[in-house]
Amino acid sequence: QAGDLADAYWGTAPAPYPTQCGVSWWKFASFSEEKDAVSDARGAVKAAASAVAECPGAVVVLEDVNRLPPSALRALEPLTQPLLRSGDIAAPTSQATIIFTSDLYTGADSADAGILEPGMSANDAAHVASRQARKMWGGAEPAWWARDVATFALPPLDARELESAVELYLSHDVGAALRDELRFRFEGFRRQHPDTRHEWTGSFSYDEQVVDTVKSFLDEGPPEWRCHGITHFRHRVLEPEFGVAAELLLERSRSYVHQHGWARLHEQVSKTVVYTSSLLLKTTLNGDGTVDVAWELMHLPHDHHQDEVSEPGLAEYVVGGLARAVAWASAAD
Repeated sequence: QAGDLADAYWGTAPAPYPTQCGVSWWKFASFSEEKDAVSDARGAVKAAASAVAECPGAVVVLEDVNRLPPSALRALEPLTQPLLRSGDIAAPTSQATIIFTSDLYTGADSADAGILEPGMSANDAAHVASRQARKMWGGAEPAWWARDVATFALPPLDARELESAVELYLSHDVGAALRDELRFRFEGFRRQHPDTRHEWTGSFSYDEQVVDTVKSFLDEGPPEWRCHGITHFRHRVLEPEFGVAAELLLERSRSYVHQHGWARLHEQVSKTVVYTSSLLLKTTLNGDGTVDVAWELMHLPHDHHQDEVSEPGLAEYVVGGLARAVAWASAAD
């Protein structure tokens, strides 16, 4: 059933990134078996060929290529050819953009080849990236890689850049993750009650303390977090709490029901339940390095139409800075 829900979600149009036309994205995993890594690399090439055949100017992103062993890396060579071939697909790549990404961090011994440092000059960073690439290949890079792949080293962000990145991540990625969580749950509701649709019209915001919490979390992490510490914060701290936020919104949000008339029958639903409250993220960094996460509902004013009625529930409103809870019910009651 969960698989059916996922298929229904990703099958929506327009589909969310990275499945829209013009963008092909593939993230490599770490495989214990070399044959599985080679198979994954070939799957990435096939997906890229399909994307370029469909859209000649496609952007193809292959993430974490450093996780592949040399045998699997060699399977990526077709991506550097003027004509990309995979199976019965042959697509010219002259207008396409193909990007390999890698943190080039392979453990504690990476220090032997150098580690990208904040504030490092472009030349020094390029030198480290070249040494790390040779380490990734287990020796000298093959001729096609050295000839056709241009390497751009991106040193870790400085303090100001990191703060901007955290703010950008919180504003876009976390907000999108919350909407994904709600869309998945709404799809489940729709399967139970096909005549009812659910929507969230609220917004996501975060307390100023959250940015400092993320930065402190990254500063206290191990060296490998330099490359994707924000991702670790999401996986370890925020992802387990997305469900809590969704439950809070579904149980305590202000909402109304829009009854559809005959003019709206083409939507195949008789009513839409709209959740209007917004979510505020708060965090607290504890002395032991753990992070407490809290979600707060913000009930903003909303103008109801005549054909809209409120669903029973518990709402909060603010008077003179004091939050008060009130029970409210539908007009039918």
